[in-house]
Amino acid sequence: MNRDELSDASSRGGSSIGGRFHRSDVAPYEHGHIALPDVLLADQNDVCRLHHGIGRFDRTDETARFHHAEGFRSHLGRNSIIAREMLRRLLAALLVVTCAACSSKADEATPVATPALTLAKSAVPIESPVDVTYRFQVAPNAPKLSQNYRVFVHFNDASGQQLWTDDHQPATPTSEWKPGSTIEYTRTMFVPKVPYTGETTIDMGLYLPEGGERLPLIGTSVGKRAYQVGTLQVQPQTSTTLVLFNEGWHQVEVVPDSPGVEWRWSKQQGTLRFRNPGRDVIFMLDLDQPQADLKNPQQIQLRAGTRSLDSFSLTPGEHAVRRVNVPASVLGNADTVELTLSVDPTFTPAYLPAAKNKDMRTLGVRVFHAYVEPK
Repeated sequence: MNRDELSDASSRGGSSIGGRFHRSDVAPYEHGHIALPDVLLADQNDVCRLHHGIGRFDRTDETARFHHAEGFRSHLGRNSIIAREMLRRLLAALLVVTCAACSSKADEATPVATPALTLAKSAVPIESPVDVTYRFQVAPNAPKLSQNYRVFVHFNDASGQQLWTDDHQPATPTSEWKPGSTIEYTRTMFVPKVPYTGETTIDMGLYLPEGGERLPLIGTSVGKRAYQVGTLQVQPQTSTTLVLFNEGWHQVEVVPDSPGVEWRWSKQQGTLRFRNPGRDVIFMLDLDQPQADLKNPQQIQLRAGTRSLDSFSLTPGEHAVRRVNVPASVLGNADTVELTLSVDPTFTPAYLPAAKNKDMRTLGVRVFHAYVEPK
């Protein structure tokens, strides 16, 4: 299995895995000291500085300093449990109040829109597709956006750990959004091969790819201008929808930090095999061509024997999800069904001047998922 990270792997704009929300918890009080990591959030931008008479923490075992000349001294003695507990509560209260004030100040920015998400299915097996409808209700007083922001969509497990994302460009660029308008569109997302089953929470927001700036929105905030919009139940993978990459494919490739997101490059012709369900099916392909500097679109054809099931053009830089209705009569009577994917033209990365790549393989298209759904 190859684990070489393909350059520009993120250009697909589809699901990916990795990362973690920087949420922090207050650790238990111990030995009368409040450690810096125990009370401050992981990102210093989440907590404003304590300017009102309270200094900084110099060490993890050092209590807060006060700038007033008289300082803060316990009249009950340094070893007094009561004094330490009072100090702990005072500092905790001051941090909560100060951080709340900071959060309120950050939220003074005019919200741009209300995000929402609707899933075609509430429960989806791993490596199976689901149609997701995204909706942004632009606020009547929304400011004009001069730049185009991306949508981030994070799927998190029960502990808040980020499992995968469905970050993408909205159907209408944000620079064209008008106050009071509704932006709505549907995308097909495949649940990646994650080591998790159960409920996931879904957070959304808008950010700039350059610098990561996020916009204020209206909704249930989970911090850092991310907003919870729903849940999805992840189920175990089902064998009835398993499609095997047979002949004519290169080895599996993954992003090292996101092992659940994987793909195979096709050669000029590759075969796909699955168990014959004996009835009509929908065959789906999730594919792209990340090499945006190819001169011409590629012609893609899907066949069962000599019968053409689908034929389309794939523009350089394009990502596509194809749905093909295949009647039972085409599947035949054998236990397994074999389909052939043909690509014309292919390319060799080493021969592309702009690619700066020494890869001498003959490549067709990059396929993330092949899926069969019996009707």
